[in-house]
Amino acid sequence: MDKEYVLPVIASSVAAHGGNGALTESKRPKEAVLALERLCQGWTFEEIRKETGLSFNAISSLKARNEMAMDVRRQQLAADGFEIAEKMRLLIAQKAEMLANDEEAMKKVNTRDLVLSYGIAMDKALQSLGEAKVVVEHRSGKPSLEDAIAAINAAKASLIKDAIPVESFVVPPAA
Repeated sequence: MDKEYVLPVIASSVAAHGGNGALTESKRPKEAVLALERLCQGWTFEEIRKETGLSFNAISSLKARNEMAMDVRRQQLAADGFEIAEKMRLLIAQKAEMLANDEEAMKKVNTRDLVLSYGIAMDKALQSLGEAKVVVEHRSGKPSLEDAIAAINAAKASLIKDAIPVESFVVPPAA
């Protein structure tokens, strides 16, 4: 933590809440700043707890009190992600142009390799905004029958878990 740069928006928010001696921001400001930064980066409460030593309740309270500063920081992280994604897009376009003019090199390159970095950068930018709604997993090779069976069973279990039990009965016709 000592060697990391502390962003003013997070530090200012922690300082603003630090006047109350009972709050984490006052008792453990370095850990508070680190916890908020990690939350903005998408870390889990458990990962933050292990790194900072703060309890789940302390992290949850920090998050609630500093939500506005976290929104600003998330926007900064998203902007960084989009900037990287744009740089990757330009590099991919340049590489594609080079490959388009070199038939032998084109034959050697897998398209998936060209777009993977761009996809990762874009996903991270969207994740920073809270817009990543779908998880895409890349697997090399063909899925096995066991993988397919496991996926089907997981889907069935998910449906059963979310199902609402309904008691039903047959109503006899009126005589």
